[in-house]
Amino acid sequence: MSYFKLNNLYFNYPNQKSGVIENFSMELEKGEIVALLGNSGSGKSTILRLIAGLEKPSSGKLIIDKERMFDENYYTAPQDRGVGMIFQDYSLFPNLTVIQNVAFGIKGKRKSEKIKIAMNYLKMVQLDDHSDKYPSECSGGQQQRIAIARALAAEPNILLLDEPFSNLDEELKVSVRKEIKDLLKKFKMSAILVTHDHNDVEAVADRVIKIS
Repeated sequence: MSYFKLNNLYFNYPNQKSGVIENFSMELEKGEIVALLGNSGSGKSTILRLIAGLEKPSSGKLIIDKERMFDENYYTAPQDRGVGMIFQDYSLFPNLTVIQNVAFGIKGKRKSEKIKIAMNYLKMVQLDDHSDKYPSECSGGQQQRIAIARALAAEPNILLLDEPFSNLDEELKVSVRKEIKDLLKKFKMSAILVTHDHNDVEAVADRVIKIS
């Protein structure tokens, strides 16, 4: 059985006759990186929001690591899904330091343990020397790596990346893509990447699903 299995997903917004997402299915193996490639308005970001629980599907079934997330009779709250998400604007807390941002999503640990774990992840993205800075004092590429560290520190079952490179300049994209893929592979992290850029797919994904 696949590590991640999404079957016959259907979703439409209120007052819309046709669905934004109609009978969409996909599967991932553990540690696989799959890209959803499509133009703006194709529904690829909506699929991520449905997986994360930020939107509720009209119908469909989702299983992650043998655990049922939703089907016609069941619905798991977003905070209980073990799903990490990285947005194109990074969504870092401006009033928290870098290390506080990374420690934020770590659950079930004492504060001192959270800080220690967060520092280890900052070392992995080579930003441990920026731990006491605030996001505004970091470059776009550094903020992206902080967002990655924060997501990984929470130990999600799967990581969702929504156009994570779109705010970076072309030169920086090359290095950040490689860093992200290396980290995902190091942690054997299953991930879904949403993008409209074929270069993102070639640099990061093991497989691509095109959405029209």
